[in-house]
Amino acid sequence: MVFRGRPSTACFACRGRRIKCDRKQLGCGQCARMSIPCPLYPDPLVQAYRDQSDITIRKAEESYQRKARRVAYSGSNAMIGALCYNPSLHLDTIALTEFLASYVPQSPYDYLSAIYRDQSLEAPLVLIIWTVSLAMSAWKLKDPRVLATARQLYATALSVTNNALRDPNTAAQDSTLVSVLLLGLFEALACQVSGKSSNWTKHTRGALALLRVRGQMQFSTKLGRRLFDQICSILTFDTMVRKSPLPPDLLQLVSTAKASRHESTRTAFVMLVGEITQAPCVLWDLDMLPIAKVEKALWLDQRVSEFTKELPPDYEYQKIRKEAKETPISGWDAHSHVIHQYLHHHAARLWNACRVLRIKLNSVIYGTLSQLPPSALSTFEEGRKILRRATQTISEAATDICASVPQILNPAQYDQVGIKASHEARIATLLPALSVTKAETMVPQTARSYAADRLKYMGKEFLIPQAESAAASVMGLDVLHSGFHMLYVY
Repeated sequence: MVFRGRPSTACFACRGRRIKCDRKQLGCGQCARMSIPCPLYPDPLVQAYRDQSDITIRKAEESYQRKARRVAYSGSNAMIGALCYNPSLHLDTIALTEFLASYVPQSPYDYLSAIYRDQSLEAPLVLIIWTVSLAMSAWKLKDPRVLATARQLYATALSVTNNALRDPNTAAQDSTLVSVLLLGLFEALACQVSGKSSNWTKHTRGALALLRVRGQMQFSTKLGRRLFDQICSILTFDTMVRKSPLPPDLLQLVSTAKASRHESTRTAFVMLVGEITQAPCVLWDLDMLPIAKVEKALWLDQRVSEFTKELPPDYEYQKIRKEAKETPISGWDAHSHVIHQYLHHHAARLWNACRVLRIKLNSVIYGTLSQLPPSALSTFEEGRKILRRATQTISEAATDICASVPQILNPAQYDQVGIKASHEARIATLLPALSVTKAETMVPQTARSYAADRLKYMGKEFLIPQAESAAASVMGLDVLHSGFHMLYVY
């Protein structure tokens, strides 16, 4: 493949005249001003993934055919067809390579590369990995034609997976569980490209059913434990987005895991979220009595605080002081002079998840107490003191979320630890917490403005529509029901 320089996105008429094109969707302005029909724009796929010339392909095929004839004449048992392949580089090959090399590392799916190498090319899991790879390319290129190809593979992959689920022997295998997780990831990516509703939740519930089928044996292997923790995290995120209690089966499985001596930070967080979302839930149950809601929210906030104090050493972080800089290109690099340094991006994500819970719980406390009449508030034990403490907790949690941003989003300037994570993993780490910080009205305005600024920056710099939607709305986690960040839910 020959490099021809950066491909132009101008229309064919502007490219011929070598003039600037404004690339309007229905025809460029230059053509409109000259009163000529706009010939529209080149296919981005043809430019991004350019095949070799026909002459090179023909010469290569002739060479392979000569080699194949020599192999056949020598009586070798080698597969001759493997030598007679088309050397052109297809989109599906590029998509798979980019997916395994750029997105899988430092993600919860970092075991996929090893699993892929151990599978035969005819294995169902290989087909599903190819399908998700194409869906990721469709998301990156914002091209529904690539998604249409991926959907054709998805239909086959779904049928193959359903057949595996009907067999009790294959249903409990690691590869089947991974397949169900990847099918859910495909739905999250496809929804982002097509705009249609996602079946992500349906597949996550299917993964939960498989955890029950797998039983205690899943805790006997490292991969089995990893998959269990991953599904716990996915279901926890789904619970917060959909505003529903954690499934009782999941909490029971976590208790089974403890009995099997499998305890992790993520399963402990699942139990914490289970306590918070248990009905009646103070976050979204409107029928609770005000005093009962405040008392429960206070107790739950204390539970979150205790949880953070019991995190393992690799989740600890340092606070450093550094001058914040503002540039016309990137906006606010830092919210304050205090910047956090985490050992890995999973630690930042978990800490920010706890801060989000504290912001929501204390917003409930403040909102409930502030709606009481002054006479009722004066009779409530330490009512005014609780209001001040709730306001302070919200402010501190939001400030800490903002302090985690520079190291993750601008590592070249602020990361003194050297976190190994891709741009996509870093953005997914910050997206939920910044979305809530921007949306919650009790968060100080300076923190909300900073969160909105960073979300806009992520949206424009890395072409993340969810970030721009979160910056422009007060929906919080509601805008995160689909998209590439589902790959990094952990």
